[in-house]
Formats: sequence, structure tokens, C-alpha cells
Amino acid sequence: MEEARKDERNEIIFPRLECLVIKDLVKLSRFCSGNYIKFPSLKKLEIEECPQFKAFVLTSMKTNSEETRPFFMEKVALPNVEEMVISGMDNLKMIWNNQLLEHSFQKLNLMEINNCDKLLSIFPSNMFETFWQLESLTVTACGSLVEISDLQRLNFQERHSKAQLKELYIHGLPKVTQVLKKDPQVMLSFPKLKKVRISDVRI
Repeated sequence: MEEARKDERNEIIFPRLECLVIKDLVKLSRFCSGNYIKFPSLKKLEIEECPQFKAFVLTSMKTNSEETRPFFMEKVALPNVEEMVISGMDNLKMIWNNQLLEHSFQKLNLMEINNCDKLLSIFPSNMFETFWQLESLTVTACGSLVEISDLQRLNFQERHSKAQLKELYIHGLPKVTQVLKKDPQVMLSFPKLKKVRISDVRI
């Protein structure tokens, strides 16, 4: 792995790292603690079979409880990540909330979420527009997942009216009754969608 460095603001930076794979680390609970961490060149991120991995950056338990702590938050900068795979994360309940550094994940075009049995939702409503560039989404075997996103409170602007999604694969989500929970006044358009496969859900 590329050697990290710290700058004057006590940030951990991996300036040239392009691919990060974290796999089969059964006791890993965090990547680092307390610091801001930046991956300005990272394009591919895979996290698999790390059942105790609770947060990428673990901060004080007093401000981030087990129930509300997101895996990615404002201390993690991933401005150029294009592919992300998360699998076998037994403690994962929330991937994001509204606390992200500016421009993080806005280039993400492929995402796979597999075997995360405690995960409740993929996209918070106030962040859905961040992921308009997403082209391929796969979600499988997440037994607690209720919805992909809740769009009831989302305020769409005209320039964000068309998503770039091309492929959607959903399987093994027994509690999901609708993919997008949206307000009747919200119009969504997926003009580039070509492949959809949905199975073993309650829709």
C-alpha cells in the first residue's frame, strides 16, 4: 500500500493510491481514528467480508452512536472514486447521511452492495442527487433493507431531472416493497436505463 502522509491540518493523505481492497479482516473495526483522510486519486474501493467494520473513520462514541453512525462521513474525502463494492458487512446499518465532504462520490458510476444484513437504506433522500452519475447499481442479499431511497423530501432541480443509470440489479431483499419511495409530485427520468433485473423482493 502507498505510504500515507500527514499535512499541517493533521489530515492523512494517500495522494497516488488508485485502488484499495480491504478483504477478510474479521476483527477490523475502522480504517483510522479521529483524523480526516483523503484519497484524491482513488478510483476503485472494495470492502468485503469485514463483519466488525463499523466506520471508515471512527470518531467519539458520544457523538456517533451505534444506531446513527454512517460508514462514510465528513472526515472521508473520495472525490474521484468510480467503482465501489461493499460485501459481507454484518454491522453496516447506514452507508451515508448528509455529512460528506464536497465532491465526494460524485464520480461514482458503479456500485455493488451485497450481504449486508442490517443495512436499512442505500441512499438518504437528501443525498440522492449526489449519485446522478451512477450507471450501474447492484443490491443483493440485504435482509433488513426496506428501500433503495426515500425521495419524499427531495427537491429536484431541472438540471437533475435525468439520471444516468443504465443497469439495475436487485435480488434477495425480502422487506423491500418499492425501489424508490417518492412524492407523487416528483418526476424521475431514466432515459439511459437498458438492463433491469429484480427478483426475490415484495414489489
